[in-house]
Amino acid sequence: MNSIANSNTWFSWLQLARVSALPTAVSNICLGYLVAMEAGGQPFRFVELAFLILSSACLYSAGMILNDVFDVESDRVLRPERPLPSGRIGVSTAKACGFLLLGVGVTVAAIAGWIHGPNEFPDIVRPIITSLLLAVLIVAYDRWFKRITGFAAILMGLCRSMNLLLGASTAEGFGLISFPASSLLLAAALGIYVTGITFFARNESVQNSNRSLLYLGGFLMLVGFAGMALIQNFVTLCPENRSRLIQVFPWIMAMLGFPVFRRVLVAMAQGSPKAIQGTIITSLRSIIPFDAALCFFSAPEHAWYSLAVLSLLVPAWFLGRWLKPT
Repeated sequence: MNSIANSNTWFSWLQLARVSALPTAVSNICLGYLVAMEAGGQPFRFVELAFLILSSACLYSAGMILNDVFDVESDRVLRPERPLPSGRIGVSTAKACGFLLLGVGVTVAAIAGWIHGPNEFPDIVRPIITSLLLAVLIVAYDRWFKRITGFAAILMGLCRSMNLLLGASTAEGFGLISFPASSLLLAAALGIYVTGITFFARNESVQNSNRSLLYLGGFLMLVGFAGMALIQNFVTLCPENRSRLIQVFPWIMAMLGFPVFRRVLVAMAQGSPKAIQGTIITSLRSIIPFDAALCFFSAPEHAWYSLAVLSLLVPAWFLGRWLKPT
């Protein structure tokens, strides 16, 4: 009996933290880290990367938990089956856990900076500043601005941008709050893409969807995707001597993006909650192959790294079968 109760409790916490979308946050960290290491010409430090991933996982989970904490009253009406309104997890317990995870996330980011350069002040402080800003954005979204449609979507995009920059925060040769240009551009493109997904998500439970938000969301997703696919037109990401790869990469991204934008068009046409929810899940999950392709494009000699990022699709798909990411 105790084992059954414990398994139900673990499932409730996993559901509350929406862990099925967590692999997408991890892939952002991996991309940010690789691009920054290539820009700084520095070697991989796997322990450092592991701490950055752990920091991101804590901050992401905290955001998902606090999202439900501050939404508990409306969820009692709209989603009574969720862990908090159903009483499977106490609200005060979830709130304490959420803020604890925020603190752990910032602390672990500081450890990553210290591992990278215990005698380099900027390299220690930059991960702390980045993770603190991400934590502030998470609380601001969950507590105050989630119900303001446009502002909420922008904040969600900023959270994703800051998450990628967290992966790049240990880059050498930069100031306290500066990053490689390639990291900044990728963070901006990813943020715009996720902002578009968030506009879509505003209609996922609405039978008669606001088509203008769907159109705006689709447009922003396309802009963000184009920024990722055409990044070499703005900054040097791929080594200049890989001209064939530079020519082929936009077409590779187009193939990866085709199933996403096909679903976007279907959701725009139908406007049904089912079509919109399917589009959101596909769009979120697509972040992983996008990141994997960008990893390969920026460091084709480290193909194993790209394959490791791509393998994050496995836990994302597996967890998504039991735990909804939205």
